[in-house]
Order: sequence, then structure tokens, then C-alpha cells
Amino acid sequence: MNLTEGVAYVLFAAISLLSAAAAVVLTGYLQRAAARARPGTMPVPLTADTDPFGCDTAFDLPRVYEFRDGHLLSGTERDDAFLGSGTDPANAFATLTEALSVLHPDLPARMTALFRRGQAFFLVGYLGPDALAVAGRVLQDRLSVTVTPADETGGRRMVDVRALDALQEEAEALRRALKLSAAVQWKETDDHRVIWANPPYLDLAAQVTGRSGDEVGWPLPALFGDQLVPNPAEGSLRRCSVALPDRTRPLWFEVAAMPLGDGTVYYSARPVDRLVDAEAALREFVQTLSKTFASLPIGLAVFDRRRELVMFNPALVALSMLEPGYLSQRPTLRAFLDQLRERRRMPEPRDYHSWREDIARLEEGAEKGTYHELWTLPGGESLRVTGRPHPDGAVAFMFEDISHEMSVTRRFRADLDLDRSVLDDMAAAFAVFDREGRVLRTNAAYNAMWRGNGSGPATSLIEATRRWEAAFEPTGLWGDIRQFAQHETDRAAWSESVIARSGGEALCRVAPLKGGHTIVWFLSSDAGHDDPLSAWLPDRGPARTDLEPAGPVASGRGEGAA
Repeated sequence: MNLTEGVAYVLFAAISLLSAAAAVVLTGYLQRAAARARPGTMPVPLTADTDPFGCDTAFDLPRVYEFRDGHLLSGTERDDAFLGSGTDPANAFATLTEALSVLHPDLPARMTALFRRGQAFFLVGYLGPDALAVAGRVLQDRLSVTVTPADETGGRRMVDVRALDALQEEAEALRRALKLSAAVQWKETDDHRVIWANPPYLDLAAQVTGRSGDEVGWPLPALFGDQLVPNPAEGSLRRCSVALPDRTRPLWFEVAAMPLGDGTVYYSARPVDRLVDAEAALREFVQTLSKTFASLPIGLAVFDRRRELVMFNPALVALSMLEPGYLSQRPTLRAFLDQLRERRRMPEPRDYHSWREDIARLEEGAEKGTYHELWTLPGGESLRVTGRPHPDGAVAFMFEDISHEMSVTRRFRADLDLDRSVLDDMAAAFAVFDREGRVLRTNAAYNAMWRGNGSGPATSLIEATRRWEAAFEPTGLWGDIRQFAQHETDRAAWSESVIARSGGEALCRVAPLKGGHTIVWFLSSDAGHDDPLSAWLPDRGPARTDLEPAGPVASGRGEGAA
């Protein structure tokens, strides 16, 4: 073989090798282009395995995808490794989310949060040995997702500037929110060193140390000390106090703790000074009420909405004769009443059915505030029981021992009945009138006198004098009685004889009583002065024979004025 043939042979071999290499490369690109050209087909993400030639031209420039309501607004390119040119714009957000999921396991959740809540994010994922930065943010009325190469050489990463601006804006907004918050927030290491704090914590540290805000520096003091050892359980609150040098009372906070993944703990303390003061005032008020209830002679029992006894006083123990230990066990209303019945501290029911009805009526009346009854106990004692509604469906019962009051009332009624019996037994008839002329009282003789003619009892002085005028001969006495009762004449007692139309004669006596009242007596003249009435009506004076109205100096008057 000569030199010319050898050179030609080498050139032919080189051309063949170059042609084969070009065919392989072209075939790979054509296959990927065909896959992207098929509608609804998701492109295969590039990895070290799928791109054996190390072609990274698809990631040389940032890829920006913009969406509105999940619809793709930006265009796609043929060499896009995540969204091909044939991608359906209506489903592009879901397609992109699925394609990016191979970069980082948190990317699907971050993409969902961006779509639903507009929550910005920034993550760095890996496609084989290559680092890709994925950033999502809200841009006016659109969602923007940027995929760009992340150069980590020298401890730095390449980030989309617009995504970085959005993250910095969000961080600045969070800083302002922490500054405006009244909560004291800080972060500690596992050995309780403060490594971060918000402005309220710095202000509190200045008050504790007695310095100005500018003088407080690092390291910051742990203001709550051992009160947070061990840390509060996650989701719970622990009440802690901080003493200040210029205050006699400490500041109170409710502290929550949240462990972080790097071994540090984030704390948030909410000021609760007003709540502590309110609780102290409530305790003092309850103590005052308890002392008041303890000194009351009235038994008090309060049942909550479940009808369990939640409050009672010592007077209830004395009146119910129940043990304090039993009452402290919070018995129900029905159990409480059952015990009262067994101790004979309530009226004995006729039967069990009526007893259950009484309990239902008692509970219903207490809820409406209408229960008010007098219990006469088998032992003769009397209890006044009152039921009243309380807030939140509770009811309260008050038990008052009125045995002494009832005994006094009974004696008073017995005395009244005795006095009435004595007056009804008298032969003289009388009627008592008030200043307005109303009939206040009569006795049996008077009722018999004026009911015998078929007429009912008179209810006023005018009606009574008209009947007297009809029953007796004409006389001016009846007009005098009306003037006397109305305080228009001298209030001196007097008496006068009147003649009945039937022929009989009677003595009529008019006298003042206490309170401006007037009493009119009728006594048959047949009784004479031997009648018992004459013993306590002395010096009745001569009977009036004139028929003229009696004046202030008429005969028969002058026994004294009321």
C-alpha cells in the first residue's frame, strides 16, 4: 500500500467515525423532541443517566413560568426539560409540579402552598450532580416559578433576583410584625443561651437591668431563668413572672415553647398582668361572698346546669341536717331532695308519684324564678323555700327557717279570732268606717240586724246611712254621722235615740277611733243601762230629741276628741 492510499484510508475512517457520532447525537435529540411533541406527554427530566453526553444547555439560562389561576401564561421552548412546547396550558401547573418533584421532596408541598395561599418559597434541588434553584412567588395577579442553575462554588448560590427580592420583602414584613407584637419572643440554645430576641424582649431586658434600650447588649440575659426548666410541653402554656427593680409587683407572662430542628428552642411570652389582676380580684370577691354566705342565717344551695351542687353555706348544713362531707361530694338535685325527705326535712309526700311530680315542679319553677313555697315539716318547723335561676342554666335554692315567725303569726291570728268572738258575742251591733267611708268591720249582731230584712251587707257609709234612713224615723243624725266620718265636724263621741219605723227604739252611739276611723253602735233601748255595753260606754249623755243636725256644742257630745 502506497502513501496516498494510506492517507485516503485514514481520512475515510475518520469521516466514518464522525458521521456515526453525529448520527448518535442527532438520534438522541430527535427522540427527545418527538417525546415533547406528543400532546399530554410529560417530558422526561434530564439526569446523568438520561443525558450521557452531559449536555446542560437546557439549564444555562433561568426558566421562568408564569401562571394565572393555574393557566400557563408564559411560552415554552423546545429544549425545555420540564415543560415541552406541546404542554396543555390549562394543566401546566400540575405538570410542572410533577416534573420538579424529582429535584426535592418538599417541592410538591411548596408548589401547592404557592398555588393555594400565595406562600413564596426557595429551594435548591439536585439533578444528578447539578444543583438547581427553584423559587416561587406571587407577582401581582400571577404566580411566578423560576428554575435556575445554583452555583455553590465558593459557598455561594445563584438565585433568581426577583425571587430573592420577594423573599427579602417577606422577611422584612415578618420583622415588622415581630416588632409590633406585644409578645416577648426569643430563641435559646440547649444550654439556655439567648441567641435571638425581638424588640419587646430587649425592652424588657432593659427594664430588668435598669439600663436604657441602647445600653442593652449581647449576651442577653435569660429573663425567665429556671422557670422554663424543663420547657413547657408543646401546645401548653406556663405562667412565669419577671421582677422589676422599680415595681413591688412582678410582671406576669404565659410562655409557650417550640423546639426547632437545630437543637434550639423558640419561646413566645404573652403578657397577662390584667388577667392575673382579674383573677386576684375574682378570688377576693369569692372570698367576700363566702364570708357573707357563711354568716347568713338563710341556707343557700346552688346547682349548676347539670343539677349538681356546686355551692352551699353553713346555714344549709344546719337546716338540712346533712353532713358537710355529703354536700361536698356534689350530689344531684334529686339526690339532695331524697336525702331531705329521708331526714324528714321536707313535707312528706302523699305517694312516690306525687313526689316525682313535686321534684319536677320544683326544678321547673326554679328555672323560671317562680318557685316559692312554705314547707311545714313533720316536726312542726316551717321553712320558706325559694328557687331562683342563675346564669348558664344554674339554679339556686334558699331555705329560711321561719318557725318563730309562723308561731308569732299563729298567736296573733288566735288573738284576732278571740277578739272577734268576743265582739260577735255582744248584743250591741256596730260597724267601723274609714275616713273615705268604706266599711272596715262589723260584728255578728250588726250583720243579723241588716241581713234580717233581706238586704246584703253595706260596703260604704252612704249605703249604710240610706238603709238606716229607711229603717228609722226621719232624723238629722245620719247626715251628722256622714260629716263626722269625713272629719267635717267636731270629733267628739255622742249618742242619740232613734225610733224604728216598726215602732221600736234604739240607742245610736257615734265615736272616733284611732287612725281617723269611726264606729257606729246600735243598742236596743230595751236593754237599758244594765246591758254590759253601759259598763264601757260611760256617760252616754241624754238622748237627743231634736231632729236638727248636731253642732259642735250639741248636748250629748263632749266625751273627748280623737
